[in-house]
Amino acid sequence: DGANKLHIAINNKICKMVQTAEETLGLVAEYHAQMNAVNVASSVIQLSKRTRDHERRRVLGHPHFKLLLELVHEKMGEFTAWNISSILWAWAKMKFEDMQPDLLEKLQAAAALKIYEFKPQELKMVIWSYATMANHPGDEFLQVAEDAFCRMKEPMKAQELSNLVWAYAKLGEVPGQQLYDLLMHQVMNMLETFNPQNLANCVWGWSKMETIHPGMENLRRVEHKIFVSLPMFQPQNLSNCLYGLTRLYTRGLKDSNLDKSELVDSKVSLGLPLALLKEIEKHIGRLVKGFCPQDLSNTFWSLGTLSSYQKAEFDPSEEVVLCMTDELLNRNLLEFKPQELKDIVWGMFYVRTAKENPKLLERICSAMLYKIREFKPQELSNSLWSLVKLQSETFTPNNELLDAIAECSVQKVDIFNPQNLANTMYAYAVIKHRLSDSFLARMEDAILNCVTEFCPQNIGNTLWAFATLEIAPSRQVQWGLAAEMVAKRDRFKPQELANSMWAFAKLFERNPDTKARVMQRIPTVDQLNLMAEEAQRRSPELHSQNLSNLIYSFALLEYLPAAQCIDTLANEVLKKCSSFKTQELVNSMWAFGSLAYAPSDELQARLQGYLLENLNRGDYVTQDIANCVWSWATLNHKPCTAILDKICTETLNELPMFKSKELVNVFWALAMIGRYPGDELWAAGKKALLEFANRDAVRSDGYCQLFQAHTVAVDLRWPSPLFEGVEMEAAKCAAGAAWLRVVQDVSTSSLQQSVTAVIRRLNPPPPHQVEWRTTDRLFCVDLQVEWKGQPLLIEVDGPSHFASNRHTILGKTAARNNALRARGYTLLCLPFYEWDRMTERKEDLAAYLIEKMDTAVAGALASGVAQQTVEQATEQTVEQA
Repeated sequence: DGANKLHIAINNKICKMVQTAEETLGLVAEYHAQMNAVNVASSVIQLSKRTRDHERRRVLGHPHFKLLLELVHEKMGEFTAWNISSILWAWAKMKFEDMQPDLLEKLQAAAALKIYEFKPQELKMVIWSYATMANHPGDEFLQVAEDAFCRMKEPMKAQELSNLVWAYAKLGEVPGQQLYDLLMHQVMNMLETFNPQNLANCVWGWSKMETIHPGMENLRRVEHKIFVSLPMFQPQNLSNCLYGLTRLYTRGLKDSNLDKSELVDSKVSLGLPLALLKEIEKHIGRLVKGFCPQDLSNTFWSLGTLSSYQKAEFDPSEEVVLCMTDELLNRNLLEFKPQELKDIVWGMFYVRTAKENPKLLERICSAMLYKIREFKPQELSNSLWSLVKLQSETFTPNNELLDAIAECSVQKVDIFNPQNLANTMYAYAVIKHRLSDSFLARMEDAILNCVTEFCPQNIGNTLWAFATLEIAPSRQVQWGLAAEMVAKRDRFKPQELANSMWAFAKLFERNPDTKARVMQRIPTVDQLNLMAEEAQRRSPELHSQNLSNLIYSFALLEYLPAAQCIDTLANEVLKKCSSFKTQELVNSMWAFGSLAYAPSDELQARLQGYLLENLNRGDYVTQDIANCVWSWATLNHKPCTAILDKICTETLNELPMFKSKELVNVFWALAMIGRYPGDELWAAGKKALLEFANRDAVRSDGYCQLFQAHTVAVDLRWPSPLFEGVEMEAAKCAAGAAWLRVVQDVSTSSLQQSVTAVIRRLNPPPPHQVEWRTTDRLFCVDLQVEWKGQPLLIEVDGPSHFASNRHTILGKTAARNNALRARGYTLLCLPFYEWDRMTERKEDLAAYLIEKMDTAVAGALASGVAQQTVEQATEQTVEQA
């Protein structure tokens, strides 16, 4: 009919008679009143084809274009499925999505109504269009499309295949298994026909589909095709292929359950072929000047990621890194998006030679500061993490940027995910940046809101950050992190396990030193038991630092694991201590001492041997010397002469570097061990201690240790006492007062009461005194008994006087016994394990006690030691002591 002929004529003019966008819009103005739906759709399609990039803004503002939009609105109900798919395709090509979003919504609604009328080709166009415009067509539409694709008899062409893979990835979707298998099969069959754009689209698309992987065999074929096609690649093809391959490779590694450190030893070839990487590097140099900002950032990110995963095999060449950094220095970095800036600094951290470019890093920091309010949470936290990791002698992130990131983080913290929170706290801890109270309060609130979503790495990094910053978060935050740590303990890597326990230990160390603090400890005993069990189960996986940190943490937390656990950890130390650094050796020794755990003779010998080697190399700090000798004295262990000689020599050499507590520990420990430091160290050390005392740098417990060392020096008849001369009188009085405060702070144990009760039931009961003070008032003894005319001192030694894993007395108990015997007293020590055994067997405790007292007195008389009577003992003066 006439109308139909008119519409055909209009269509011919639109499609064939004009060549420019301006002419196309002229036809719209001329025939708009006669146009049908097909004419309108044709006009949109031809306009998109004829509009050049530089004309886009002018076309969008043209009054005849607005007239065309009105026609699309008007004919919406008349459009066929083909019309809708064509208009959407044109819309995507022209980037019209920012024009009249309500019109796009109407097109989407119209497509949904005709969902079952689309042909496969039309469905491909719709899906590609929606992906290009970053607009999701809806799950129902995708499902219908998948069914149609799977029923197609004719195979798709290379461009159709690659566009469909790209579109699904762009929409954040993964095809169903049937469609995915179909696409993969056809891609592999037609791989030889793929051009660079097809290859880039497929590789990029697969890499974005997190739940599926094309398989290493298919990937190797694609890699080969990329290799031979590289000379034809354009900049975006190259960057997208490298980016996609990198993502697929790292995901394949994760799926294999191999850690980065295990990759080199793996028999499974998961890495990208070095020949391909080297060839890609050559073409980066060829194409880098044509890279857009996203190409540059994707390439830097990929090279950094590959370097971190394949560090044993691949490190980007200096030439390619230099050409990329030079290109960045020539660009206006303000044109880069936040994500692109973030990816560049992340890549620079892992690319060795890129780190050595402070000028570029400073320019990136300036660009970040300018655009900081545009950064999303992930971009903020990752940029901060990377910049902090890039810190060196020539580059440090400026405080203005660090403060700006903190301010923006506070504003956006409510949308931070657990990784953002953990990375932010971790980065500020690494650089030790001063944080405001308001920042910390907001971060703590955010952590509490999502703590149940924290993975092991988030937990470990967050705890480590608070501990390193020496900031104790609220108890609610600590409780939450502890609960998640225990609940997810079987997923922790050894490093995360050790870091988390170390952090809790450091936070506990900051609590006031009160008797109640163990009751308020986080984690609780039950939680610590579970973590210790996990450490025992994973002990073969723990390397040197993990081991020493775990044992050290248990000691700081004042928590002794079950015997089997601590024995297992000690056995691992024995196996691995040859690889321990000095601090790891000493931390383990200090922890054993703090836990009153006596290592086997073999372990002690090994630890001493490796420590002596390190001391001879000068590989130590003063705290190492103090802690190791303190451990030996605490455990009543007598180390070999060679290492004690070295300890004394190095203490003298480094004396000005010692802190007060360190020097106090060294002198106390040498006295407990019975090792005279030598005239030179003894004299120089006393002078140094006097200086500390005059500066009020000695704590009460330090004075207590010094007084004990002084009494030992007198008892052992060393050339001179510790406190000597008028100048030391004030320090001597302070030390004596500190010692007496400890002596006076006594309590009677149930075991001591049990022994006293048996004494009182003897017939007749001997004269005795409970909590008896020696004449010099320096010691308080559990019992003093007059037995067979001789004064006998009885010490009832409970578990705290012995090593936790064997019945050997500790250093403090040995020192007490030596001091009492040096004063001429006859001493009887009753160990708890003998008394408990007698009690359990219901044996005659009185007979046991009489036999012990008889043996002690007879032994003293037989040895020819002059025994003091009670009267003689009372004549002994404090000064003589």
